[in-house]
Amino acid sequence: MEWMPKVWGRTRHILATDDVSIWDLDVLAGGYCSKHRHATRANLFVVVSGTVDVEMWFPNGKPTVWRLTAGAKAVLRVPAGVWHRFTAVEASRLVEMYMPDGGALDEADIEREDVGGLRAA
Repeated sequence: MEWMPKVWGRTRHILATDDVSIWDLDVLAGGYCSKHRHATRANLFVVVSGTVDVEMWFPNGKPTVWRLTAGAKAVLRVPAGVWHRFTAVEASRLVEMYMPDGGALDEADIEREDVGGLRAA
């Protein structure tokens, strides 16, 4: 389980089965992932430490933002087909899980609209 660098921090794969894929994310303050969606898998974000905003774009085109904080509102599920992005309000640690949602659990199931990055504090 080696850490893989990302522009927003780092990640490592913890577990992969037919039913779930689990990742450990270490996100820098201001780090954000690409705006993306998955056709056949859902995301479940669990904030272990820090604070993370998760944006979701529904058919009306306007983003809805959920603020996740460790110990309070720490868990959010993003259904398959929904555009989404996370942004770390402060340095944060997350567990990200993928589960089948209308199809097979395919690690290549991702469509990106843009790229992630790091916002200046």
